[in-house]
Amino acid sequence: MKQLLSLIVITIILCLSQTKDTNAQNLRFGLQFTPEFTSLKIQSDSIESRGASLRMSYGIVADYFFGDSDRYAFSSGLILNPVKGSFDVNDTTGMEVVTKVKYQYLEIPLMLKMRTEQIGPFKYFVQAGLTPSVALRTRYFINALDLENKKGRKITRPFNTSATFGIGVEYPINDSDSMAAFGGLYYSRGISNVVNVRKTHIKEVPIEIADKDKFSTRNFGVRVGIFF
Repeated sequence: MKQLLSLIVITIILCLSQTKDTNAQNLRFGLQFTPEFTSLKIQSDSIESRGASLRMSYGIVADYFFGDSDRYAFSSGLILNPVKGSFDVNDTTGMEVVTKVKYQYLEIPLMLKMRTEQIGPFKYFVQAGLTPSVALRTRYFINALDLENKKGRKITRPFNTSATFGIGVEYPINDSDSMAAFGGLYYSRGISNVVNVRKTHIKEVPIEIADKDKFSTRNFGVRVGIFF
């Protein structure tokens, strides 16, 4: 799976490099890396989250600037984002167990970006929008029940959508602004339930989750990268 994803990413970069030659005025591409804290926000009367985990997401990003303006752009890309969440929950015998869920998401951000004019050597920006994603792989672990590295399709949902907000700064590397290093902070709040509560009361996954319980993703991190 990792080799296939790497091949896909390399192929897309090569295709985008060719496309860029004919869209130099409005379109630019880059690479992005994000050390981040990921967790599950749980709305439940009986289940408690066990905090955040440090992960790393990475991928290709693109800015398409509207018309002749270099201040307003539509931002998107392809991002591989590993999300991990842990929570305390009762099994079907009433014993409290620690459950961990891991997702490998492919995200396609749909964002609007607004930049300032150049102030000194920098341009500052803010961006906001939605980030739909699909789970390429899921795993779950239940420590006390000896359930390790099980495929998570039995208790997870394949799609997620998050509201995403970010602020940052760009440092132009050349006069045309086509190459620029960038960095900033971002926060992503899931608006979808990523645990399929209707499938948790089965033999293979003996934990008690009510139909009203909701599990949503939370990500906060530092994004760094370069446009080329």
